[in-house]
Amino acid sequence: MFATFPNGSLVPTSNRLANLLDHFFTETPFERPAAPALPLAIWDDEQKVVVEFDAPGIPEGGFDIALHDNVLTVKAERKPREGASYDSRNYGSWEQSVRLPKTVDANAVTANLANGVLTITVGKRPEAQPKKIAVTAQLGQ
Repeated sequence: MFATFPNGSLVPTSNRLANLLDHFFTETPFERPAAPALPLAIWDDEQKVVVEFDAPGIPEGGFDIALHDNVLTVKAERKPREGASYDSRNYGSWEQSVRLPKTVDANAVTANLANGVLTITVGKRPEAQPKKIAVTAQLGQ
């Protein structure tokens, strides 16, 4: 949904009333949509690939993580808080897959949840890591 400023430019609106009205006229009223994909960050270095998901409110045992054919798949569900009188957070099940480089080692995967951030670290195969070559000098030649 967009709003128009006096100068004629269009800007996206993010107010809750506009979202509610849009939801009311396009979907079943007051039915909560599925939870969106969680924000993530991916980076790698010579030894590993790291994938981080922002996952507040999902407990340690609430994740299903799999690595198959270099595709990392993470599934989870966030459930609503019992007895809340107001809650605007998203709830529901979500699944997200990330294709990793062919150099990853499926036997070297760890997952850690700290402060609402799920960090999955996947090691790279030894043959994919750079080899250090030492230089030796011969004296007198």
